Formats: sequence, structure tokens, C-alpha cells
Amino acid sequence: MILNPQGKGQSDTQAKVSCLGEAIERYSCCHTDDIDTHRGTFAGMGAQAIHPNAVQQFSEAQFAHRDEINRDSGTFNQVPQRFSPNVELSWSPLWSLTKHRTRWLPTAMCYFNYDSTEGGTGPRFASCNSNGCASGNTLEEAILQGLFELIERDAVALWWYNRLHRPGVDLASFDDAFIANAQSMCAARGRTLQVIDLTSNLGIPVFVSVSAKEADGGMVCLGFGCHLDPRLAISRAITEMFQMLSRDEDLTDVRSLSDDPEYINWFENVTLQTDPYLAADPAATTCAETHTDQSSDDIAQDVQFCVDRLAESGLETLVLNHTRPYVGFPTARVVVPGLRHFWSRFAPGRLFEVPVAMGWRETPLAEDALNPNKFIW
Repeated sequence: MILNPQGKGQSDTQAKVSCLGEAIERYSCCHTDDIDTHRGTFAGMGAQAIHPNAVQQFSEAQFAHRDEINRDSGTFNQVPQRFSPNVELSWSPLWSLTKHRTRWLPTAMCYFNYDSTEGGTGPRFASCNSNGCASGNTLEEAILQGLFELIERDAVALWWYNRLHRPGVDLASFDDAFIANAQSMCAARGRTLQVIDLTSNLGIPVFVSVSAKEADGGMVCLGFGCHLDPRLAISRAITEMFQMLSRDEDLTDVRSLSDDPEYINWFENVTLQTDPYLAADPAATTCAETHTDQSSDDIAQDVQFCVDRLAESGLETLVLNHTRPYVGFPTARVVVPGLRHFWSRFAPGRLFEVPVAMGWRETPLAEDALNPNKFIW
């Protein structure tokens, strides 16, 4: 079992704790034989069963051109086979924080190391990933971190695939020593640093930190962050960006690091000039006063705040408790059908509707007009 955890933070201790937390998260999300499941078909499970594509969000065109897409794509952007509603498979229960009811999702989407073909009896219709998974000091904290990850990646997808020119952030307005030090560190390496505001219609702060070579705008590294406290969201974005920058020297010979064609294309060809959405909109800026700190000193209250915000947009928040009793460290998987992953998932919905509703675009893009650069993070 390969976990490959990574950690980030404003100090060595924070980074180490983050790394250990991610290792526990990945381990706890692995399937074991003692997991309780229910056997049935989607058609037979009733209204409480969740169709896989309500979570995965692949388009009809992606399914139709699956072989071609998979031939030219790296691991993250592979398209699965179509789901068959009449194939018997295992389902796992999730609890709805929105409607206080049990919902069912295929076990193959809930646990790592689970065979989605059910021993070869069905199509490989899904794969499990870590989106929305988190650990924490309490179960509520794990759920909150999972929510932040889902909200963050949804906002990133809206920005990325629509290639939106979003406002930059006046970092000086935060008067924060860590932010100032990060700017100095990038400058010393001959790199730029800007933070772009990606906050969506959900109103929960999301930011992307962007660093590129000053000389040519290339070797672009990104980091993302979400939190009810905008200062912490920015800090998370910057520390995540530095995870990639830790390999800055290696990126000059990216082919020695990876044979993934999408990864190679990004570091060899993409610059701030070729892809202007990677730079902040010079005509719009947000600052410390733009966002209010919506966090409280009660984590459960913060969870409910996020659940309510999602419900206002017609989105249901579901939780699977992954905590293992023999580990004892709270871990959860949060699932919100309808939110977007930042990998290539092009079904109708928020990806096309929200930019128009927010006034960022006059009309929705056609699927074939979306950003051709596939997300590699």
C-alpha cells in the first residue's frame, strides 16, 4: 500500500503534523473486509441511492469519446466506463447533514483498494479518490476540512475551465508577516507571487497562489486554499504552492520527474502569457476588508454554516465516517453531489451555470471551448 502523504504549514511542526494527518487519512480510507456494505442494484436501492455520475460529473461527450480521451490523458483525467443501473454491487451508507437521512453510494467510490468491477462482474464505472477526505482532532474538524476541500476545488474548476480573469488580492492589506516573508522568498528565487480571489457564489473564501519565473512567466506553480477566515485561506494557498516550489530546481528538467504528458506540457509550455487567466485581473482587486471572517470558536457551528450555504444552492452534504477504532484519529469523507472536482468533469451544471449567474461570463461556454489544459494537481 503506497500512501505518499505530503504536508504543508507555516512551520516545520505544522508541515509534519499535516503530513502525518494526511497519512492517517489515506490509511483510514482504505477498504478492509470488516466494512459493512449492502448489496443491490441502483435500480433496486430506491431513491436514497446516489447515481455515481451525480458525484463524478462526466459529460455524455466524455463517455462517447472515452477511448480517445484516455489514450491522451494522464491518470487524473481518465474517463470510466458507463455505469449500469442493473448490475448488483456493494453500496456504503453516508449520513446527510442537510436532510438527516441515510444515502447510499457505491462502495467503490468510498474506499481505496476496492475493485469497482466487483470481481469482474461489472464495468469499471468509478474509482475512489481523496476529494473531500480529511482527518482532524475531532470528527467535526475532519468534516470541516473535507468541506473546505470540496468548496475549494469547485471554485478552482469554475475558474480553470472557463479561464476566468479573477481579481487579485492586495496582500499588503493583510499586514501579515508570513505573507510578506513568502513574497521575499519568491523574489529571492527570481519568482513572482500573486494571490487571486476565486470565491464563488457560495461566499466562502477561496484563493489561488500563483508563482512564475520572473524572466519568462513560465514554470508556473499553484496552490489553493479555502477557509471561513480569509487570512487562513490565503495562508493555505501559499503554503500549498510552496509544496510544488520545493522541487523548483527539478522542474527545469521535468521529464526526469514524470512521463505524464499533461505534467510535461504544463511546465514546458504554459506561461502567464500563453494563459492569461493565471494572472490577476488588473482592473479588479480584493483586500482584507473585502472578506469578513465568518469563522467562529465552535467547529460544529462552522460545519453547519457551510452546510447551510451549500443547501442554499440546492446542494446536499453527505458524510462517511472513516475513523478506524484501532487508529483512533478522526477521519471523514465528505460528498456533495453537484460540486465540481478540479479534474476534467464536464457534465452540465455549476461549471457552466455559475459563471453566467455571477456575471463573469455573458453566456455559458460550449464544452469544446473549455480550457484545453487539463488539471495536473
